[in-house]
Amino acid sequence: MKRSFLYIGTSITRKKGNQYFLCKPYMASFNEDYKRLGKNIAKYRKKSGYTQLQLSMKLEITREHLSHIEIGIKKPSLDLLFLIAKTLDIAVKDLF
Repeated sequence: MKRSFLYIGTSITRKKGNQYFLCKPYMASFNEDYKRLGKNIAKYRKKSGYTQLQLSMKLEITREHLSHIEIGIKKPSLDLLFLIAKTLDIAVKDLF
């Protein structure tokens, strides 16, 4: 099977049939960014004195969803990031 690669900016994609997929080296660093984001959310949550349950209730999401965001399994939407920052009384940039 012949594999072809396409370079888009700094990301590398692999073509399989008519579809393109991100290659694993790029995905690994991308996932690390989400883990770092989650750790920062957890840090500021604890600093503000919230439990996961208390913060999730304020954000109107499940505790499990917040937990998955904090450990980097789930990726929060932009709207949710702004809501988290507002609830924790921090700037959005502090989460990164």
